[in-house]
Amino acid sequence: MKEAIIIGIDFGTTFSGCYTGDSKNIRTIKTWPNNNKSLEKVPSVIQYSARDSSRSKWGFEVSPEAPNPLRWFKLLLNEQSSGATVSGRVPPMPQRLSETHKGDADQLAHLLKTIASLPQDKTPLAVVTDYLKGIYEHTRETLYNAYPKSFTSSIGNDIALEFCLTVPAIWNDSAKDLTLQAARAAGMDESLVKIKTVSEPEAAAVHCLKTFNSTKDSLKVGDVYVIADCGGGTVDLISYEITSVEPRLRVDECVGGTGGLCGSTALNRRFEALVKQHLGTTEWENMSTVARFNTMLHFDEFLKPMFCPSEYSDEEDDEFDIESYHCPVPGVAADPARGIHGGHLVLTTDEMKGIFEPTFLEITALVQQQVSAAETKTGAPVTGVLLVGGFGSSPYLFKHLSTNLKRSDGNPVKVLQPPDAWAAIACGAVSYGLSVREVREGIVPSGSGTVGSRIARFSYGVSADEPFLPGVHPSNKMYFSSLTGSFYCRGRMQWFVKKNQRIPDGKDIEVELVQHCPTGVQPEHLIFLEEILSCDLDLPPKDAGNEDVRHLLIFTADLSAVSRKKHFIRRKAAHGQGAYFAIPLSMLMRYESGCLEFSMTVGGKTTGKGSVNYDHETSRGLSQLDY
Repeated sequence: MKEAIIIGIDFGTTFSGCYTGDSKNIRTIKTWPNNNKSLEKVPSVIQYSARDSSRSKWGFEVSPEAPNPLRWFKLLLNEQSSGATVSGRVPPMPQRLSETHKGDADQLAHLLKTIASLPQDKTPLAVVTDYLKGIYEHTRETLYNAYPKSFTSSIGNDIALEFCLTVPAIWNDSAKDLTLQAARAAGMDESLVKIKTVSEPEAAAVHCLKTFNSTKDSLKVGDVYVIADCGGGTVDLISYEITSVEPRLRVDECVGGTGGLCGSTALNRRFEALVKQHLGTTEWENMSTVARFNTMLHFDEFLKPMFCPSEYSDEEDDEFDIESYHCPVPGVAADPARGIHGGHLVLTTDEMKGIFEPTFLEITALVQQQVSAAETKTGAPVTGVLLVGGFGSSPYLFKHLSTNLKRSDGNPVKVLQPPDAWAAIACGAVSYGLSVREVREGIVPSGSGTVGSRIARFSYGVSADEPFLPGVHPSNKMYFSSLTGSFYCRGRMQWFVKKNQRIPDGKDIEVELVQHCPTGVQPEHLIFLEEILSCDLDLPPKDAGNEDVRHLLIFTADLSAVSRKKHFIRRKAAHGQGAYFAIPLSMLMRYESGCLEFSMTVGGKTTGKGSVNYDHETSRGLSQLDY
């Protein structure tokens, strides 16, 4: 197997990170454009030229004085991918946002502000593409500057370059595909480059559990861990049971992952609202752009990561308890009645707790739910909760969860906070990419990755027509086929996999179908579209017309090159109308960490050409196959 460099990118809501690795070492990129400090993360922010939107700055290049910089744009990918329809059409994004975020007015306002700041010719997908292009080009430049020319000249030839991009596990499949589209458009899928995606909590789990396993006897078969990936925009939860420690670490997902939009940006919104409450909205908005930026930056870099009230403190002597918290509000006159002293706003401990606690209560409830579900499924107590992600490095969150989480036996759950919690996801992406490469190169067999099986978060299937059975099928869906001379029931779901079903890693899931066509069919008419459908119900319906069955994507199959002699079965048509071809085929789905893959086989072999199109703004279509 030729050498390879794997680049793991943790594309985050507020910050992003990048690690590079090979079979020997994993290293972080700590240098970024327009920044002279050694930092593992770069801000997820981009600014466009007002005169020419093809010109932009990203990360640390964006000045505090910059008007209307775009932040939190990652979250808009999940909104752009929404398939909800109103009267047969997909409503505009602001309308969809109003529906999906109606319980969180602050987040809705910030996302609407981001949309309003988009250049007229830029979609959220285009913005993410431009940002990832900056990371991609900087990463390649860093690699070329770090190694001698004799090494870098071999990249793409003797040395493969592969990217592994993380995506939130709670996102729908369409949003994950949009992220992959953006990465490809940014250059991460050139002819000499490959790209994969991995869910953020799985990447963190791979890294943390492998790190634990390097210490003797730290992991045991039967141990159950819940991974809580707490980032800027999302909180992702996933649980694993250890099934093997030697010769390779292997884990199985216990129950379906959960999560929510309760990341650390919620704290920023509450802090800003509290500052406005003290100063008044007018005075806050009259502050210069730089002054407001510095106020928010102080909260983000100092108050948010260090705050931990005395009841959660390890200090036994209350002499060192902090009772007030100072934040700069440059240019605002002193006013003790409003808590403003010497250019600083002074906040009490209770006010600070009011910023954190609503989100902490939401996160605690989500983690407790995952702990309870994992224990119910495995019949074993949860060994520990691994707290990872940028927000996961908060000492207050760590102690809040340690105090409030309980196992089914009433004992507290052990919460673990790895020292590299911030970097675990990007580091794990590199490890995942290396393991995928080992399978692809034949070093280890398919299905030999760290994660042995996953739990489906949705049901996935296709609609097909079945031979009509009286008393089983609804009569209003019955029709007569003049071609076969038989009655059929239209629109019956053939599910690849059902929600909460266990899926072995590397296994293709098959649905057998039949395509009918005239014997004189021309090659161009052997290209057909198959709609892939999904459902979020625990028990998915059998009727494809059910309102809970949702359009997911279109699979385009080209059978024009398939041998008619070998695979087209000639049958007599009904009532002496000649003959027709029946083509037995199989649709295959592979459920991977960060994406779905579909293919088609005829005669047991992958054949023809197939392409997947997540038509993100399209409503339901029609299937063309029979069961």
